[in-house]
Amino acid sequence: MFWQYLIVALLGMLLGSAELTSRYRDEPQALLKMPASYLYIFFNALIGVAALYLLQVFPVVTAGTNGSGPDAAQIAIYNVLIAGLGGAAFFRSSIARTKVSGTEIGVGPSFVIDTFLSATDRAIDRQRALHRTKSIPDLMRPIPVAFAAESLAEYCVGAMQNFSADEEKVLNARIATILNAKLPSPSISSMLIGMTLAEYVGEDVLNQAIAKLDKEIKEAQAAQAELASMLDTDALEAAISGQGGQDLPDLEQEEADASADADADAPDQAPADNPEDSEDTSGDSDTSAFPEQRPQGGQS
Repeated sequence: MFWQYLIVALLGMLLGSAELTSRYRDEPQALLKMPASYLYIFFNALIGVAALYLLQVFPVVTAGTNGSGPDAAQIAIYNVLIAGLGGAAFFRSSIARTKVSGTEIGVGPSFVIDTFLSATDRAIDRQRALHRTKSIPDLMRPIPVAFAAESLAEYCVGAMQNFSADEEKVLNARIATILNAKLPSPSISSMLIGMTLAEYVGEDVLNQAIAKLDKEIKEAQAAQAELASMLDTDALEAAISGQGGQDLPDLEQEEADASADADADAPDQAPADNPEDSEDTSGDSDTSAFPEQRPQGGQS
């Protein structure tokens, strides 16, 4: 009888492990370090053991009265299969699905395992988040956000052999959401893109991709720095022309108008005489107008 419970427990553990692996395909080996994963696997094993106990208390398959039915060994095999597989199927079935506070839950036995699975997911996510926030931000911070969203993402997806088109579509949608969020710092966007990529391809693939694209990343950084310098120069010139130099166009226009008026009046005016020449000329005209008179008494 002990071997029946052992086989049923192993079947339940296998089903629980397969379910967790399908949910965390990027790094299934990381589940070995998560205590929450062992709790979920143990819970699935417990479901099978409980189902087998109920089958033995309330037998479904019994031996025939005249010896025509299955024997004891066959009944044991039937019970193991029904408990190991049927118990898992029973606790994953539901009569209907309904939404509570925006969350869809099953009405029936599936509510139990869904609740336990949700708690397991949260516990695993918290532990993985602690690890990712320590390693990924330092890798992604110097990478330009445009390079991370395009070249790095395409490189990581291209390195995967069994990456489906649906997964790529979902990944691109999540990256687009990060880009459209308009976060205050581009570095934060790069970090979030790196964490998203690690969720799909794993941290090892992401680290290897960054190492292989080191030259291209440096070129993107240089281009980004040059563009930022050009933008700063344009902004400075715009600030100067819009604030401190906003009166300069009026002054320049006034000076240009004055200069134009002076050039227009210049041909109509006679050149000014030298004051000294004017005084000499006036002196000569006075002498010619009043000739010198000689005294008459002195003449005979």
